[in-house]
Amino acid sequence: HRGYILAPDLFSLIKRMVPQQQKDARAYLYLEKNRQAVFEAVASLPTLGELESEAAYRGRLAHEFSACRDIFNTRLGSPPLSFCWPWGGYSKIAQEEACKAGFRVFFTTSWGLNTRRSANAVHRFAIREGSGEDVLRRVRNASFSLRYMLFTIFGPLKNRFF
Repeated sequence: HRGYILAPDLFSLIKRMVPQQQKDARAYLYLEKNRQAVFEAVASLPTLGELESEAAYRGRLAHEFSACRDIFNTRLGSPPLSFCWPWGGYSKIAQEEACKAGFRVFFTTSWGLNTRRSANAVHRFAIREGSGEDVLRRVRNASFSLRYMLFTIFGPLKNRFF
């Protein structure tokens, strides 16, 4: 989701008014008169910032996905194909930019059934009860389903990843 870019004047004002060490800042803002002075100064600014443009958002995402892909490629010797959305949140634009960066399978934090069309949003599945054998069986079944889904999306990868 597009970010809100804070105005440089806001940073300058806070840096100038509020001590920058956490302990000192807490002590300063503990006093009502200091909080009020900061609020009034912030309210006097012509703007607090602006919503990031779609072009800037896409550029930021492209940079972050590229850096992520490059780190994995450098450390593991091959580029990643899957991406886990931080906190499960993503947007259509984020998914488009991730695809441009070479990611093909996306894991979310939402619950649901995974089918061979789930590559855009692979869901979690719950294991709440059962014996160790039951849990292992469910994990194996889920693992098989994921392997099958990836195989149908990417074709045979010479057992390189499975």
